[in-house]
Amino acid sequence: MSDRPTGVTVLGILSIIIGALNLIGGIMLFALGPAFQSAMMSRSMGPSIVHVFGALGAINIVFGAVFILIGYGLLNGMSWSWWLTVIFSAIGIVINVVSILGTFPALLGPTAPLGAAIIIFPLLGVVINGIILYYFLQPHVKYYFGLE
Repeated sequence: MSDRPTGVTVLGILSIIIGALNLIGGIMLFALGPAFQSAMMSRSMGPSIVHVFGALGAINIVFGAVFILIGYGLLNGMSWSWWLTVIFSAIGIVINVVSILGTFPALLGPTAPLGAAIIIFPLLGVVINGIILYYFLQPHVKYYFGLE
């Protein structure tokens, strides 16, 4: 293993930060579920709001843990973290392209200005994930992870 590339360091640290924020968000969703439940009972929202908040909290906690582990793996040159980063970036590109294709009807009708604003974020997602994917396929990055 050689010196860690700067981009890997940046992405590893960002992954840990994003993971920590997801963990905090997940814990907050668990904590806020009962509070929203008691506030909404008079509006006949039903008891399911606690379950929705709990499920969203659990999803955030799982994703948070995964991102922290990926960040740790990136910073320590573990090949599994390279694979997960490449797979998640490819999935991100596909999801954002599907999102872009879904916004095309909004670009054609009277809501065109709103559609143009909505399409910006998926476009950014494609660009960012594309850059990450391109970077991780570079020989010096693959070499750091022992894949070349």
